[in-house]
Amino acid sequence: MKKILFILLLSSGLSYGEPKATNKGVLLSILLPGLGEQYLGDTKGAIRGYLTEGVIWTTYFAAHWYAGNLAHNYDLYSKMNTRVFPEYQVQNEIKSTYYDAMEWYESIEVYNTMIREEARAYYPDTLVNAREERLKYIEENSISDTLSWKWTDMNKWDEFRQLRKTERDIIQKAGYCVGIALANRLVSALMVAYKVPRNYGLNIEQNGIQLNYMFK
Repeated sequence: MKKILFILLLSSGLSYGEPKATNKGVLLSILLPGLGEQYLGDTKGAIRGYLTEGVIWTTYFAAHWYAGNLAHNYDLYSKMNTRVFPEYQVQNEIKSTYYDAMEWYESIEVYNTMIREEARAYYPDTLVNAREERLKYIEENSISDTLSWKWTDMNKWDEFRQLRKTERDIIQKAGYCVGIALANRLVSALMVAYKVPRNYGLNIEQNGIQLNYMFK
């Protein structure tokens, strides 16, 4: 809210009667596309910049909101369609590992068996303290039996995995909005720099004629 108020106060203080400085207009466009155009008195360009920026960030936050709904849905879906329900809510710090395991392993037994096999592969008996290292790896990476699951319907499991994939795709596409927002600032800054009047001049020197120009 403070940032919005700052931008509104800044834009309201832009003067159209004074000479326009390129650097100031470009910086305004980098801050918020449309401000630089407003600074130059280009109303249509300002509206275009504001609308484009609004669409970009509306898309970004809407995508994350939708991804959050998908996460909530597959959480409920997993509890409804696995044989064993978790005895308590999964803590935030292990949610990613837990749902990744549910996505790729049919049951907690299969997952924890894989962890034990990995421990034996990473720490063979030829290593010093191999047994202690294996136990440590198993303890750090296994999932507690209190969060047990078992998929009994392969179709339901596939639907759960599809929800997870859709969530990841949406978050990835939402990330593109950040790049588009940066590109929007670059385009706005270039348009502002192009529209600011320039002073041109010819300097006649001994070695020839030199064309000079400067931004106001």
